[in-house]
Amino acid sequence: MKSKSRHHFPQVRFNSDKKELYNSILKKKFVNLPEERVRLAMVDYLLLEAGWNKNRIGFEAPIRLPQTKHPLRADLVLYGQKMIPHTIVECKSQSVALNLSTAEQIARYNSSINAPYLMLTNGITDYWFSIDGKAVEQIESPLNEIIGDGNYRNSADYWIERGFLNPDSDDDLNGWLIDVLQHFWDKESDINQTYLDLNPPMISYPIQNRYRIFEMGENQKLALTFLFDGDISTRLIGILNQSGNNRGMVSVNLDEMFAGKADSALIYQQDQTKVTDAGSTLSVDFKKSDSDAVKKIKNEVINFFD
Repeated sequence: MKSKSRHHFPQVRFNSDKKELYNSILKKKFVNLPEERVRLAMVDYLLLEAGWNKNRIGFEAPIRLPQTKHPLRADLVLYGQKMIPHTIVECKSQSVALNLSTAEQIARYNSSINAPYLMLTNGITDYWFSIDGKAVEQIESPLNEIIGDGNYRNSADYWIERGFLNPDSDDDLNGWLIDVLQHFWDKESDINQTYLDLNPPMISYPIQNRYRIFEMGENQKLALTFLFDGDISTRLIGILNQSGNNRGMVSVNLDEMFAGKADSALIYQQDQTKVTDAGSTLSVDFKKSDSDAVKKIKNEVINFFD
């Protein structure tokens, strides 16, 4: 089944020019690695939509097996009443296909923990299994989604903690962005998205982030995201790809655009950098932020590359 965590995001913290992952349960920062992003996005789902108690989530629980010299560790162990193991969760990066060997790995772990449920996830697909003695059966998720209305996404803090908003932006701008982000990352839609681990030399701030991918014509795709640059601005980043090659990138400083400044966009194309007025290309109405605003932004960003 499609992963329940695909519309969730790990929390982040900024350390100089680096973006680190933040575990809100352990109160600890982690290196921004693919498997850790999947694990923390799943934790986000468990807390916000499955209503799982944070005190009943174990991280890297030690597992001792007779045939191994050193203890192994389970990515997540979900505990039920009286702290009895309920589910072992094994997280893989999005680039790893889930297969029989992955399932066998988690089954070996369970010989020590004896949880009635197993879960495999790569952030794209979830597989659930029930265990009854030696019998293993693939099932639908046994979790009850008791907080599934998505109201948590109405909060500025939610998007700030996940690195999409500048905490010091104008309240009106952030109010507009909160609405836009909910449409942009519509949890009810099957949107095409991926994490782009980009670090171009001409950019001094981290642009590694989850991006939406839009088909813009034959052999042409546009990757879009909103992000906080870790310093002073929320930015709209657009990357144009043609026939598998990145043709150019645009970075729109939304704080400057909102304030009416002219030089609010930087275009990087063919080893050249161009400064331009974002408002002359994007007809953004900061008082209107329905789903049509997302479509308009997508269709207009590509004009930066003309």
